[in-house]
Amino acid sequence: LLQVIEDRIIKPTFTGLANEGMMYTGVLYFGLMITADGPKLLEYNVRFGDPETQVLLPLIQSDFGNLCEAMLNGTIDTFPIEMLPDYAVGVVVAAEGYPVDYRKGIIVNSLPQSVARKLQLFHASTDRDDAGRIRTGGGRCFTVVGVGPTILSANKRAYEAVSAVDFEGAWYRNDIGQKFLIEE
Repeated sequence: LLQVIEDRIIKPTFTGLANEGMMYTGVLYFGLMITADGPKLLEYNVRFGDPETQVLLPLIQSDFGNLCEAMLNGTIDTFPIEMLPDYAVGVVVAAEGYPVDYRKGIIVNSLPQSVARKLQLFHASTDRDDAGRIRTGGGRCFTVVGVGPTILSANKRAYEAVSAVDFEGAWYRNDIGQKFLIEE
């Protein structure tokens, strides 16, 4: 699948950029949907996608500042990026009504603790009030990322932790990663 994505989407994109004289320095994120007819390109982002990239960041073991410097200096092709050989699954916790109509400023009662190389919690839209309490600030509020040696263990860690995100109206999808765990 990765080879098909490279051949049909990634290489033609960079060839097109080069042909148009539009070489870009920075992050180019390919938003894909995998269908029965193969991978389809949904969007390009010239930023780290949220929550898409949040699931990848815990797997990067190289110094992130050095990685960004290599992008800026044009030496990314020789940068010795080190990745964990693990899997990661990210589950977004959103405010009730997201993506259409949702409240902001809801007090967050509890959150899971991040655990190095096992669990990472990303704040997507939060703030602290004058009393120091965390409050929601938008629709997608948190991403819980489980990391493990198998996709099953990563999925289990994410879902064990996601229930610890507690604020009024908090909800999350319960099918993330299931396609890879269920035999057809």
